[in-house]
Amino acid sequence: MRWLLRKAGRWIKVLEGLQLDGVFDSFAVLVTQQTDMTKEREFLERLRAILGPEIVVPRSYPSLCSSTVLAMEYVDSGQPITSPDIPIETYRTACLLLLRKLYQMLFIHGLVHCDLHPGNVRIAADGRLVIFDFGLVAEMTDRDRILFRDFFIALADRDTSTAVHCIVESITNLPGNSADLAFERGVRDILTRHSGLKAGEFLIARFVMELFELQRKHGCLGAPGFANAVWALAMFEGLVRSRFPELDFQAEARPFVVSGLIRKLRQLVV
Repeated sequence: MRWLLRKAGRWIKVLEGLQLDGVFDSFAVLVTQQTDMTKEREFLERLRAILGPEIVVPRSYPSLCSSTVLAMEYVDSGQPITSPDIPIETYRTACLLLLRKLYQMLFIHGLVHCDLHPGNVRIAADGRLVIFDFGLVAEMTDRDRILFRDFFIALADRDTSTAVHCIVESITNLPGNSADLAFERGVRDILTRHSGLKAGEFLIARFVMELFELQRKHGCLGAPGFANAVWALAMFEGLVRSRFPELDFQAEARPFVVSGLIRKLRQLVV
């Protein structure tokens, strides 16, 4: 797969704007860890604590688990979240809860479920949200987590200066002088066109591909640590786009500005 990806990087120009080796390494870690049930149980329990009582996560039975076996309680999970039989208000309430928990994973804990497809996200008969399958879970470095959080919130607030700063900080080989300014102008143009759009208008895939193309044009390499965060958000986007196009999931990120400032103040006091 690594060989094929390198070939694709030569043939598909837009992929030149990404550190393919770094992205593949992150992907390889995610895939390989799915073969280790001990690791999956660890992620299950960590995310179970993060998600809290509002979302149902099956409890594991440590005494029955091993590196090849993951034993969990049975959960009557109802229907996939995308089922048209789910009442629209129940569906939208569940989507909002899931989005806020996803932001909590991304912006606060840096531990994110990257496999939020309908088979893994379901709504029980009593309206509770149920999440399964914690094999595809990514851990972000503190630097990538903070940069991605500040970037995404700046995008929601139409704060192009901060968003441009975060993108530039994530670039590993940004050219200097006039090329630097041209790259920043290009980022600013993309952000201006996408900022503030709702789920029915904002396509994460399109937005990211435009950034990759700009990076390729200027010979820049984007941070591979952003890839897992983008993937998780794109999976969520697929869950809500058809039945909840008016969801303003950029605006839903704004409260995390306050929580981030509070955490920084606490660290300064300590």
